[in-house]
Amino acid sequence: MTVLSRTVPRTIPAELLRGFHCNDPDVASHYAADIRLIKHNGAEPGQSQIEIDGEPVEPGESVRIYLRSAQPLEIKAEAALRKKFCLSRGEFEKLLANGSLVCVSGHNLKKCKLTGEIVLELNQE
Repeated sequence: MTVLSRTVPRTIPAELLRGFHCNDPDVASHYAADIRLIKHNGAEPGQSQIEIDGEPVEPGESVRIYLRSAQPLEIKAEAALRKKFCLSRGEFEKLLANGSLVCVSGHNLKKCKLTGEIVLELNQE
């Protein structure tokens, strides 16, 4: 898969170039998960598989939730949350509307995709 084409090596940041030369696992996994790059190379990206860890939440319990992804994924945060908590779209919307589910990190939960860290608070009173 072509990552860079017709690029003068001195224009590539030294750390990144070292990563390419040494076949650094972090650099490789970053570019392997880059959907735009995969499509640009004429390949069809596969469906990302996610695993959602965490203890079950007791009814009435308030919790802070951290959604973390080492690489950008084409999965919306809403889909991951609905899957973890077995929520319908309507139930999810209701939690957002009544303020029971708040994104502390400022992301739009209905639109954002899993990238980096998203911090939420779930208040079940």
